[in-house]
Amino acid sequence: MKAVLRFVLFPLLFAWLTMVPAGAQTTTLSDDVLRQIEEHFFPEGDKFDLPDAEVSDSDARLGRRAMAWVHRAADKGDPHAVYLMGKEFLSGILAAKDHPRALALLRHAAEGGSVAAVRELALATYLFDSEEDQLAWARKAAETGNAFFQTAIGTYLVYGRVGSMTPTRKPSDFLIESAGGDLGKVDHAKAAEWYRRAAANGETDAARAYLALTGDMEAAVRAECAGVAYSLHGYGDKGNLFDLLKEDAVQAWIRAEAPKGNPTARVAWSILAGSYYGDEWGKDAGKWLAGPASAKSLLTPVFLSIFESKIDMPGLRRAAEAGNPVAPFLIWHRYRFASINGMGGKPEDGVPWLKKAAAMGLPVARLELGELYRDGKYVRRDTERAVRLLTSVAEGGEGDQATKAGRFLSELYRDSGDDARAVMWLYSIGADARLKTLLDEIGG
Repeated sequence: MKAVLRFVLFPLLFAWLTMVPAGAQTTTLSDDVLRQIEEHFFPEGDKFDLPDAEVSDSDARLGRRAMAWVHRAADKGDPHAVYLMGKEFLSGILAAKDHPRALALLRHAAEGGSVAAVRELALATYLFDSEEDQLAWARKAAETGNAFFQTAIGTYLVYGRVGSMTPTRKPSDFLIESAGGDLGKVDHAKAAEWYRRAAANGETDAARAYLALTGDMEAAVRAECAGVAYSLHGYGDKGNLFDLLKEDAVQAWIRAEAPKGNPTARVAWSILAGSYYGDEWGKDAGKWLAGPASAKSLLTPVFLSIFESKIDMPGLRRAAEAGNPVAPFLIWHRYRFASINGMGGKPEDGVPWLKKAAAMGLPVARLELGELYRDGKYVRRDTERAVRLLTSVAEGGEGDQATKAGRFLSELYRDSGDDARAVMWLYSIGADARLKTLLDEIGG
């Protein structure tokens, strides 16, 4: 778990530290500030490890072999290949750093539809001369559904400065002070909406920021619960779930409100009872999901399915119609495994619900729908749709689903004879063993 925390949180912190607008005064963070950051991210005293920038000779050789094929894919106009080339000139690992060339390539890739390029440009704000450009790319990244940048835009609207975009709330004051930030341009109503969207997409720090900004405990907890459901079926480190629900003030509210019948508090109690906090919260998630009071929450049928394996189809349909992406995915699974669980229907009947979940942006739904189109299972085989869906998952971020989607894409392109793109995706997801095998096979 600590290794995962180091992997996930340090890059986010590092990304913020690069988000100082061009021309702004830069202040070196003091040892005291760094200590506070460590205490926030690693309260048990664990230290984050600085990434090792050195690349072994064998890794460099493998990377250069792969990049020769990535260049071929870029020549064919593949925006993800252009993005990878831009990243190489940005990192300086396989080629000398060249920021103007990196910026040109990343812009070209983003304009060609590469979500990964949009998010890279949003992170690499030091490439831009104006705050307007920095903010524009951050907004575009937020609009792709990325919870980190949704939180970042919310924080910008609170503090009025791109340099204030940080993935956490607690260190924000001293980080902004250290960066020499001036405050202005604020819109707390819009900030709260971005925080709410980010929280529902699994960014727990956003739920905490929403609560701090609005003081609306019930809405913040509701957003956090929606984010838990999303994270259980999406990207993210599962160890970071329930962060808001761990706070003493929030738990006191849950304990006070759930027995009174507050549906949001009851759902939150069920999450704590159904998780590894069960010893403290009674372990019986079903108790808090039962009854007419709990039924008032659109999240109740979602967690009934997750924790109790009980399928409330009318409830899930209502949740899906209200915009919860997990609900239609759970309906799809009810049909997919109908023969196993003894319920009526067949998998084909659930495909429209899977399509709905995919259209709402749920990564696992896009992955599974892409697999169906790839294999022609329950739907007519459609390789182009499969590629579009799998690409959206592979470009969407880190995680097992992105890795799996990248591997599927490589296999699809290999089967079609497009070795350049087959190599490109294995290189992109860091599948070194598979990449070496493929390069040896095709003589690259």
